[in-house]
Amino acid sequence: MFKTDVQPSSIEGIKRLAKAISKRDSISHSKALDTASQQSGFGNFQHARRSLSDHSAEASLARNVVYLSSFWRDSQTQTSGRETIRVFISKPLDELIKPTQYRYSHTLGCFRRRASDHVIDRYGSDSASAALASACGAARVLQFIDITGLQPSKVDVEPWGARLPGCDHRSSWYDPMAKHHVGADEPYAGSAASKVAEREAWARKHNWSLVRPEWAGMYYPGSCELYLYADTSEGYSLDRVLQALSEASPPIVPANCDRIAIEANAPFVTPGEKAAAEARRARNVRQKAPPHGGLETTVEYRLPLSGNGAGVRKLQCLWKRMPG
Repeated sequence: MFKTDVQPSSIEGIKRLAKAISKRDSISHSKALDTASQQSGFGNFQHARRSLSDHSAEASLARNVVYLSSFWRDSQTQTSGRETIRVFISKPLDELIKPTQYRYSHTLGCFRRRASDHVIDRYGSDSASAALASACGAARVLQFIDITGLQPSKVDVEPWGARLPGCDHRSSWYDPMAKHHVGADEPYAGSAASKVAEREAWARKHNWSLVRPEWAGMYYPGSCELYLYADTSEGYSLDRVLQALSEASPPIVPANCDRIAIEANAPFVTPGEKAAAEARRARNVRQKAPPHGGLETTVEYRLPLSGNGAGVRKLQCLWKRMPG
């Protein structure tokens, strides 16, 4: 008989478990598939099927998947929930960006690292749509970093006392390959257009490059426009970054995101969280295990007879005095 308290790690295993659950609880096979998937740490069967795909390309991408979760609560309807999306990146999350760098970037600054493949919103939202938008905003930052190779920076890149005219939603970035800083400006559409001449004059005066990539941007794509600017007086060029952005996938928005459907009260554990929990359990077992050779409280046995035989003679005298 197949046990119903196991945690399968494959689609076939989940299907076998679902069959047992369906028979045990007298529920439909589809509902049993979701139950079995949740028992294995997934939101539902669809989520499990995507995550445990046997295709080699998907398996390769799955090693660098990141889940972004944002919780929400509607005070008027007294309902709450969570929005989680999935993003694929070219390298592990902790190699892409350090947790200490989150605060220097748009929307991602409101998130914190929960596991090697999971970041969650620190504050939450007041509706499901706002939570989904927040998760997508953080995902776009990861997209931008992955595409360009730029790192969030706290350095003010603009010349001292000379801010770019008409700038809005500014962010600072560092190019580790060229060891050079880059600025990003994302004003609302039309706002920068009214200051084109002024902005171009600013760039010429300070010998900076000011360009608009084809990629729609991080802050509010569609409503805002992305501009990049950098000091080119020492030969730095934004061409590499522009080329990478021109070949990139569109920014992640609620309409095109890979949303993970999870029931309101269903547990959700990512593979990274599961691996971290298993590592903690293994570490605790090692710490509690006695050292090789016995317990810490045991002492080595030694015969209390040594030296010139005084111990032997004392033992013989005590033996003679014993009655009988």
